[in-house]
Amino acid sequence: MDTDVIIIGGGICGCALAYFLALDGVEVTLLERSGLNSASSGANSGSLHGQIPHEAFLDKGEEWAHTFGPTLSLMHESIQLWKKIEESLETDLEIRLTGGLLVAKNDKEIKAIRAKAVIEKKFGIHSEHLDKSQLRKFAPYLSEDTIGAMYYPEEGKANPLLVTPAFALKSEILGVQIIRQAEVKGISVKRKGFRVDTTKKSFTCNRVVNCAGIDVGSII
Repeated sequence: MDTDVIIIGGGICGCALAYFLALDGVEVTLLERSGLNSASSGANSGSLHGQIPHEAFLDKGEEWAHTFGPTLSLMHESIQLWKKIEESLETDLEIRLTGGLLVAKNDKEIKAIRAKAVIEKKFGIHSEHLDKSQLRKFAPYLSEDTIGAMYYPEEGKANPLLVTPAFALKSEILGVQIIRQAEVKGISVKRKGFRVDTTKKSFTCNRVVNCAGIDVGSII
């Protein structure tokens, strides 16, 4: 075998996975078809969320929100990890956990955000309701027509231009082989493990992890 694990995709998921596997002593090769962090991982707002997605809640309703609820514990654990990751990676990722505001402009919207907060509370996520006067003091920059909000303190942002490269750098220090400009053209099951064919060469491994983002379904 060329390696134990092949990771396909050099975005945040692929590079973070490579880092944590390498920490556990796993031999890893990461394949990226272009450059690291070159797709959505490097072109998003860097938001760190810990609540039920509001638009999905409005679209799919309370029954769906209850099925989503167990995911909140994973999101909470993720936030705890973000709090420590700069120390682990030994670099500033511009992580700021200043909290998240979900604002409302009318009674219907207030009712919706409160209903969502009730469900979140059942899964350990506690938000604070702010009425109009409290909201004006907390966030005076908001429009005058906002009449209330729910505030969740453990949300924020990280710089997407810094995070993935930091994971990749530490991964390589730990022994991960990162191969750029290597597009995966095919994956086949062998008697032991897998063969992964790329535009550069073919690799054999025991396990394959597909972290190709929006192209995850196109990997053969």
